[in-house]
Amino acid sequence: LIRHSLLLLSFLDSIHLATFILLIYGASLTFKKQRVTALIYLLAWGTLLIGFMIITASEFGLVPVESFPVNPILIGSSLETFLLSVGLTYQMRKVYNERNQLSLSMATQQKELLKAYVEGTEKERQRISRELHDDIGSRLGSLKRFLSDDQHNNALLENQIDILCNDVRAMSHQLAPASLGILNFRQLINQLIEETIHQQKLKIDVQFYDIPEILSPSITHHLFRIVQEAISNVLKHANAAELDIQFFGHGNEIVLTLEDNGKGFDPNVRGRGIGLQNINARVESLNGTIEISSIIDGGTNMMIKIPIEEVAQRNP
Repeated sequence: LIRHSLLLLSFLDSIHLATFILLIYGASLTFKKQRVTALIYLLAWGTLLIGFMIITASEFGLVPVESFPVNPILIGSSLETFLLSVGLTYQMRKVYNERNQLSLSMATQQKELLKAYVEGTEKERQRISRELHDDIGSRLGSLKRFLSDDQHNNALLENQIDILCNDVRAMSHQLAPASLGILNFRQLINQLIEETIHQQKLKIDVQFYDIPEILSPSITHHLFRIVQEAISNVLKHANAAELDIQFFGHGNEIVLTLEDNGKGFDPNVRGRGIGLQNINARVESLNGTIEISSIIDGGTNMMIKIPIEEVAQRNP
């Protein structure tokens, strides 16, 4: 019986030693990231292990158990429970602080986004103000002076009024097209192309391949604005004669390609214009991707991929 007891005690000591080694190994893995937590749990398990080692040593007569007023295992268990409670409290406190920090970070980010939105709106208002003052206002002043002349030409006057009306109508369409919530996506794009061709000397070819009949209002709005901004960039900066626009429905995404034969630019140069920044912002808001390749005096290619939900009905 004594022999079996000694074997059992040796087996228990081996388990205790293996547990302690595994505990040290686990603590070393998390020590760099969670140093305080690892130390607390290591001490907690260590107190219980020391209690078992004292009891084991007392079985061999190495340590008199009578010298302890309370059972060493009970002392170790109590210390372990206390230290584990401290560790758990520390972890909960840490999670609470991290959650508060995340909330503050999100609030700060929302404030920055709101600030950027307000600044962008203010810049757009300033741009519209300049357009009205420098262009429309000056032409209205010229028209007024023209009317004060008794020998004015009625045909020329009507022509100037028509041009002015068309420019005002174009500006209003850029701000908020009345048909944006009425026409479907293909009709909106075709209408935009027709109005641009009518007013500008730019040949635009647009094609649709397997585009869904129904798109969400958000995708329709942003894609319309992306095409509108891209055309505006070509007219203002590219000095191009032709622009090719293609829409492809591919699986669960829409691929938009725009290619012009303008003067191009260096895509690696920082400080892109506000037009490209707006396009990038809209693509990111749709969780899409954009690739731009351009060569000086060799034109510009732009490919945009926008994820969409699968729609059963597609254009032939």
